[in-house]
Amino acid sequence: VIYTSGSTGVPKGVMVEHACIYNYVAAITDKMHFRRDYTFGLISTLAADMGNTMLFPALLNGGILYVFAQESATDAELFYQANQKHRLDCLKITPSHLRALLSENTAKVLPAKLLVMGGEPLPIDMIHAIRNAGAECHIYNHYGPTECTVGSLCLNVTSSQYFFNGSIPIGRPISNTRVYILDAHG
Repeated sequence: VIYTSGSTGVPKGVMVEHACIYNYVAAITDKMHFRRDYTFGLISTLAADMGNTMLFPALLNGGILYVFAQESATDAELFYQANQKHRLDCLKITPSHLRALLSENTAKVLPAKLLVMGGEPLPIDMIHAIRNAGAECHIYNHYGPTECTVGSLCLNVTSSQYFFNGSIPIGRPISNTRVYILDAHG
């Protein structure tokens, strides 16, 4: 059971089969090119779906998982110090959380290889700020309801040149996933 508040703000548990989390991890490992020697940063609770994007790829790929203390995950200076000490390669974070941590040391707050943004819409101005700071990490927009085992769509924003009307698309389906776009009538 993993937990989400979804759009309601009320926590709810969602039952997810082990096969689903395995498919998710295999799909994002392939799509995001996770490597065995990567250091993954976990800044969310283990009970929430967002943390699974770092937790299981680290464990199943033989990576290193650094679990941030609450204080380090929410204080910009402590986060910066922990990132420098553990040299994170991968991090998943919401745009609003990242915005709270960003400062004139933007590039020093970001992971070395891969930044996964999820949980809420990704503002295009954040992408511009990250690129303008000289950060070299790849940036992925990652979307999906908890009921679909954390994420079901993914877009490499770093290599994407198409933003529609100033917004960033949520991406294409991960492996073994179908996505249906429905109107108000289903």
